[in-house]
Amino acid sequence: MQALPEVNVLKLTAQEYVNIHTYIYEIPIPNTATVFLAINRESVDSPEVLVHPDNSGTSDPKNLKAVLNCNSSYGGTRAEPPVEGDYEQSRLNALESLLKLSFYESHTKHKYLSKTNEKGALDELISPESKIKNYLKAQNEAQKDIPEGYDFSRDFLKLEFRGGRAIILSENLDIHEIIVDASHPKAYEVYSSIFKEVGKFLNGQTGATKIDFQGNVVEEDSFIPAGALFITPDFGPNKRLADYLHEHTPQVLGVDASVGGGGGKAAYTVSGFFGAFDAASEQGLFNADDENLPISLIGAAGAMGSDTAKRLAEKGFKNVLVSDIAYDYTKPVETDSTTGEKLVPILESERYRMNGEAFQRIPSSWGVALAEPGKFTDEALGKNGEPRVIIAMTFGKALKHSNLDAIPYNSTVLLSENWAIPPGDEGLEIMKALKDRGIMALQGQAITPGGAGNSKVEIFFRATENGGITKAMENEQTPTYHKRLGHEIVYRQVKQGASDLLTLAKERDITTIEALAEYTNLPVLARNFVLQKFL
Repeated sequence: MQALPEVNVLKLTAQEYVNIHTYIYEIPIPNTATVFLAINRESVDSPEVLVHPDNSGTSDPKNLKAVLNCNSSYGGTRAEPPVEGDYEQSRLNALESLLKLSFYESHTKHKYLSKTNEKGALDELISPESKIKNYLKAQNEAQKDIPEGYDFSRDFLKLEFRGGRAIILSENLDIHEIIVDASHPKAYEVYSSIFKEVGKFLNGQTGATKIDFQGNVVEEDSFIPAGALFITPDFGPNKRLADYLHEHTPQVLGVDASVGGGGGKAAYTVSGFFGAFDAASEQGLFNADDENLPISLIGAAGAMGSDTAKRLAEKGFKNVLVSDIAYDYTKPVETDSTTGEKLVPILESERYRMNGEAFQRIPSSWGVALAEPGKFTDEALGKNGEPRVIIAMTFGKALKHSNLDAIPYNSTVLLSENWAIPPGDEGLEIMKALKDRGIMALQGQAITPGGAGNSKVEIFFRATENGGITKAMENEQTPTYHKRLGHEIVYRQVKQGASDLLTLAKERDITTIEALAEYTNLPVLARNFVLQKFL
C-alpha cells in the first residue's frame, strides 16, 4: 500500500496568509507619486481566459479592447497621504493599506459574490438557455427596460473575480492635495501622468517592480498577463476618474455610459444593500412592511447615504432618524412651505456630497440626530430604546469607538463600512458582544459588494458580443449598458448571501463574521492566526 505524502502544517499570521495569496507591484511616477498594485496570485500565475481580443494591430490605448479572464482581479484605488519627511514609513503605510484593502475588502467580496451564484442567486433570473426570465422595469428614464427573453449568456457565471487594489502614494502632501481635489487646476495633468504609466502595465506593455509586503524587491521589470487586473479610481468626489484612466487602458471599470460603462458604483451598492435589508426582514429580524419601523440612517448625506435615504422615503418609512458629520448642526432645520419636507443644513465644505445643495431634503416625519467624527453617537444608535434597524453608510472604524450599550436590545445593525468590524479576534469579540444582547449585525463585505458585483456585469457587457464596447467599436455605434440588469443582479446576489449568512449563523449559533469566514472559506476574517497545510 502506497504511503500518503506527509502533510506539513504551518501556523501563519493573518498578514502572512494574505501575502501568500497576493503579488505586489510598484510603479514610480517621477516627481509625482508611486503606485502600488495588488493582484491575486491566481490571476497572474493561472489566468483563465474568457475573452481575449486580438490587440496586436494597435498600440493606441484608446483602440485597445478589454481582455477578460474568469479569474481576473479587481479592486478600487485609494490615494494614501504621505508622512511628510519619512518616505519609508509612507511606503510601509501604503503597503499595509494595499494588502488590507485588496484582501479584506475586494477579495472577500468577490469570493462572497461567487458563492452566492453557486447557491443559485441568479437561477431565477437567467435561464439555462441564457435568457432573462423576467421583465425588468427601468428604475428611471435614463435606463432601459429589460424585456423578458433578453439574451444574457450564462457565461457570466464563469466570472469568479479575485481581489485587487491600487494605492497612489504622492511624493508630498501638496501633490496629494491635488490628487484628491478634482477641481484643482493641475488635477487632470497629475492624473494623466499617473494613469498613463499604470495603463501601460495593465495593458501588458511594460513591466513593474514586484515587491514583498515589507517593500523588498522580488523581481525587476515583472510583467502580468493580459486581463490579470482591472481597477477603478474611486478616491475623492470626482466621478470621472475612471474615464480619465480609460484614456490609457480598457482594463478599468466604472466608466461612463458613453463608452459602454455602468458609471459610478454607489447606486449599485445601495441596490445590493436593499437585497440584504429584504433578506433580514424575511428572516424575521424586523418587519419591512411596517411603515413605522424605527430606523437610524447614519451617514445619510454621502453618496450611498443620500441614495439610501431617498429609497427609504420612496418605500414610505416614516420613523427614520438621520445623522451625518456633513450636517451643520449650528443652523435650524427648516421646512419647505411647498412640499412640507424638512431641509437639513449641510456644511459649506461638504456640499459637494449633495451636488452643491445647501441642504438635504427628508420627509417631515423624520428626525435628525447628532453626529461625531469617528464614532456613532448614542442618539443616532437609539439610546437603548426600542429595537430598531441601524444602517451605517459611513467609512472608518466608528463602531469600535462607539457605546455599544446604546444600541437597543434585539436590534439589527447593517454596516456598509468594511472596517466597522475589524478582521480577526478583535472583530469577533465585538460581534459576540452584540450577539449576547440579541443584536444581529451584518458587516460591509456581506451587504455592500453591489458596486464590485456590478463591475463584473459592466465588463461582461463591454467585452462580449452581447453588447457594450466591443460591439460598439465594430459597428461604430454608441454602446449601451443596461443598468437595470446590473441593479437586479447585485440585488439578488446580496439578498442570497445575506440570507445564507443569517441562516448559517442561526443554525450554528455563531456570529455572522464566523459565518462569512466559513461561507467564503477565508478563515482570517475571524482569526488572527490560521493553519496552512502544505504537502
